[in-house]
Amino acid sequence: MKIDIDNANAYFALDNHAMAETWNKYGLAHRKGAIVHARRMLEQELRRPMRETDADGDRRRDDFAVFEQALWLLMGSPYGNAADGDAVAILEGRTVDAAAAADTYGTGRRERWSREALRWLGWNGAYTVRA
Repeated sequence: MKIDIDNANAYFALDNHAMAETWNKYGLAHRKGAIVHARRMLEQELRRPMRETDADGDRRRDDFAVFEQALWLLMGSPYGNAADGDAVAILEGRTVDAAAAADTYGTGRRERWSREALRWLGWNGAYTVRA
């Protein structure tokens, strides 16, 4: 699947994703920018281009990972707190607790990577501990 706004919107469709309403609260320009930025972040980290594949059912999907990372970036951005239904509060000069909105997993701190994006890349949280 091509990594673009149309496919991201299809991925975050109301009948396809639990966070569809949150995704749609952000403006088109912010969503497009988040996709481009998420792709760039993942390509730099992986040191390879992101694959655009049409193979539905694959366990590993670069395109879906980019879309999840884009949403993650938006939720932690200073552009608003979509968790309380307001995606543009800061642009209107209202106080926003972006860190609290971004802490969707209860870790108490903002992670760099979306856990859902990592799952689509096949990184399921396995760690090697060496003494």
